[in-house]
Amino acid sequence: METEAILAPFPWLFGSFAFVLGACIGSFLNVVILRLPRGETLGGRSHCSCGQMIRWHDNIPILGWVILRGRARCCGSPFSIRYPLVELLVGLLFLGVWLQYPPVAAGIFAVFVSLMVVAAVVDLDTMEIPDSTSIGGFILGVLASFAWPQLHGVSGDLYLFDAFQSGLSAVINGFVASALILWIGILSSALLKKETMGFGDVKLMAAIGAFCGWQGGLFALFGGATIGTVCLALWYGLKAVWPRKAGEIVPESQPVSAEQGYREAFELAAKHPDEWEIENTGPIPFGPMLVAGALVYLILLREPVDAFFFELQALIFGG
Repeated sequence: METEAILAPFPWLFGSFAFVLGACIGSFLNVVILRLPRGETLGGRSHCSCGQMIRWHDNIPILGWVILRGRARCCGSPFSIRYPLVELLVGLLFLGVWLQYPPVAAGIFAVFVSLMVVAAVVDLDTMEIPDSTSIGGFILGVLASFAWPQLHGVSGDLYLFDAFQSGLSAVINGFVASALILWIGILSSALLKKETMGFGDVKLMAAIGAFCGWQGGLFALFGGATIGTVCLALWYGLKAVWPRKAGEIVPESQPVSAEQGYREAFELAAKHPDEWEIENTGPIPFGPMLVAGALVYLILLREPVDAFFFELQALIFGG
């Protein structure tokens, strides 16, 4: 009996399982994100900043943070909201690949999703992308293509030939995707007289290309840049209209409405504009933008993007 026939009567049962599994994997990825840049072992139980081990029932993905209201049971120190957000994000991404792809492909892309989340968050924290997620992701993408040729649309009658063709396609796609961003980085650095892109982004694109093809790599590059630009514009817009020091305007002993507090904050900002400049955030990592573009392509836009590139290819080369 085909897999689809088994799963068809219980569509949301398996979808719910995919979300829960993703949230659990997200809990582990939080550990990886924290320990990997420090060179610490990934084994062992999670512990609080005070040194106490976190009880298993307090470590339930998403719910544990909500039940504890974001604070440790042992000492009351706050837990970052990033922990449940990563767990929620990975759960939703696992659900997305499950709903979009057949089971084998969903399992492969779940591994890819996990690598991308780690790469993006570590890049945000440290401005560096771990080689284990980029180079390791490229190797895993090639191996997955050998093991399951349908990953790159190869479905013939000779498995070994199909596996070789699919694996070679993953290698070529990885090289093409990384070459795209490499040359853009070289040209932009030459024009601006400073380094504009790290080599970690180049290696990350190789992993994206190995899993998603050159089409996914190209969309990750330009689509990710677009997503990043929109997010940065919104962020700077919010910082411009939402004063950082509004809470300092009126003492707690003199409560006022939010409207009045922020009106006074804007008046103070007008009198002392030098104190209300948007903070310099320094270099902005490009890895999270590439990851965002790759995941949007993988879960939401793969079919229309591939169709567009197919028509463009036919228009240019004929056929």
